[in-house]
Amino acid sequence: MKSLMAGMKRARIILENRRTRSLYLTAILLLLVVLGTGYLAMPAGSRRQGEVYVRVTAGAGARTIGRDLAQKRLVRSEFHFILWTRILGAEGKLQAGEYKLHPGMTPFEIVSRLKDGRVASRGITIPEGFDLRQISAVLAAAGLVEEDEFLAAANDAAGVLEGTGRAVPPNNSLEGYLFPDTYRIAPGTPVREILRMMVNRMYEKVEPLLEDRDVPLDLDFHQLLTLASIVEKEAQQAEERPLIAGVFLNRLRQRMPLQADPTVKYVLDPAPTRLSLEDVKVDSPYNTYRYPGLPPGPIASPGIEAIMAVLEPSDTDHLYFVARGDGTHIFSRSYREHLDARRRLNAVSGSR
Repeated sequence: MKSLMAGMKRARIILENRRTRSLYLTAILLLLVVLGTGYLAMPAGSRRQGEVYVRVTAGAGARTIGRDLAQKRLVRSEFHFILWTRILGAEGKLQAGEYKLHPGMTPFEIVSRLKDGRVASRGITIPEGFDLRQISAVLAAAGLVEEDEFLAAANDAAGVLEGTGRAVPPNNSLEGYLFPDTYRIAPGTPVREILRMMVNRMYEKVEPLLEDRDVPLDLDFHQLLTLASIVEKEAQQAEERPLIAGVFLNRLRQRMPLQADPTVKYVLDPAPTRLSLEDVKVDSPYNTYRYPGLPPGPIASPGIEAIMAVLEPSDTDHLYFVARGDGTHIFSRSYREHLDARRRLNAVSGSR
């Protein structure tokens, strides 16, 4: 009996030891799993290392993307990235585009961003008075467009506006229709989508201004932008915009040529600082010295202030103005007054 009791005791001790060892092993395994998972979830670096732009091309697989990310030290290794794409079910679902990432992001955050297609966007500001060539240069410098492609699309307004319900400008150009503003544009955005975005912004800003307001001379939308673009290029001082608009409207009423220097400069390449007598002889419908009325279309993108100047011009009987050279102008009611103003300015400049 004693031997039986002793045997049972030894068996119990052995069982308890095995159970204890099993618990220890389980605890160790759990610890290893926790540590391994923690390691796998850790970022490859810190936010202080700065942001990195990464371009994912269409059709690129997880291995190719992972190799690029590892080279940029955004993930610990190619295998590390592939493992997380499998954990998150993102294999074959990573979207093309340019992404803004940083080494302080976890693999989970990086894979999720690529899977959801949360591409980077860049703030691009288009100043008032920029023409299509200048706008294309700004966008190209930011790596968003190829200049030739942008200009070709911008001069095919029918193709850009197809299906939008927007009227196609008579000259089939979007010159003047791209609203000067700050835009958030993701790299890889199609050129026509960028153009539609800017055209829509112009309509969104201008159409509310036309509600319950009589437009001078019953100008249509295209003519309004055309005259506003000339005012934008002529006026250097904000307070003179309505007065300059009033002068041009008076000349249109009297069927006088606008004689606006910026319209001539628009067709000259390179555009001179000051026009010569030969310059104003250029045979172009944009030459408002030779051809009365408005040119075929805008010469730049007018800002909202220039558009408002046309919609609410100064009540004036002035027909002429001449630049002082300091950004302001002398306004005259008659041609004789205008010639006197020019002589006075020439005398002052000649005495310097």
